[in-house]
Amino acid sequence: MMRLLVRDCGAGTTIQDGGRFGYQRYGVGPAGTMDKVALAVANMLVGNDPGEAAIEFTVIGGTFVVEGGPVRVALAGALADLRIDGDAIPALTSATAQDGQTITVGAAKLGTFMVLAVSGGVDVRKNLGSRSFHLRGGLGGVDRAPVRPGQVLPVGGAPHGPDLTASVAPRVSSGAYRVVLGPQDDYFSEAGIATFLGETYRVSAEADRMGYRLSGPAIEHAKGFNIVSDGIVTGSIQVPGSGEPIVL
Repeated sequence: MMRLLVRDCGAGTTIQDGGRFGYQRYGVGPAGTMDKVALAVANMLVGNDPGEAAIEFTVIGGTFVVEGGPVRVALAGALADLRIDGDAIPALTSATAQDGQTITVGAAKLGTFMVLAVSGGVDVRKNLGSRSFHLRGGLGGVDRAPVRPGQVLPVGGAPHGPDLTASVAPRVSSGAYRVVLGPQDDYFSEAGIATFLGETYRVSAEADRMGYRLSGPAIEHAKGFNIVSDGIVTGSIQVPGSGEPIVL
């Protein structure tokens, strides 16, 4: 069996795939990668299905040693260096690492989440149909835990075919974004809505996989801000009593 020995990695390193669906009615979130395009591109480059399980990094990369045979790897998402035994691999390009070689993913230079796909996928046990690690639910990942130094990650299979290079649209780091007001936009004053639509907001340090709190002018409520909890979708924007929007 082919494996990756984890020599080093950041605290936010986890196993993620396309997500865990059909259980939100029971309070189980889908988890899954934070960058579905990056997951699909990285998997395509190594010959996997788009939603196959991969290693996801949060800002800080990691170091892995190949054991048991060659594996093909590709990195996508945030801009970061990928090296095999110190040799740089071009961005969005797959490369084959031989038994005993060291794979190194550097820290993110632009962006937050990087995805390292491996030929055959990361073959950890599925929980509720997915390998994605879910912190609050204690599901997926490596024995229901994030990736840590000293762990051994089983991978699915040997590489087939040639190494590949992908071309994707340029990354947009800032600019205007389209929003749809509602369903509780009547809870905000006209001035509050004008502030939200007209001012500049930046992602603050208070950000995790659940939501990104934005820093900028406070959004004024027209009436109370406490509402009955309801279902939301990815990309919904919540505005608590502080007036600081949170992108969920």
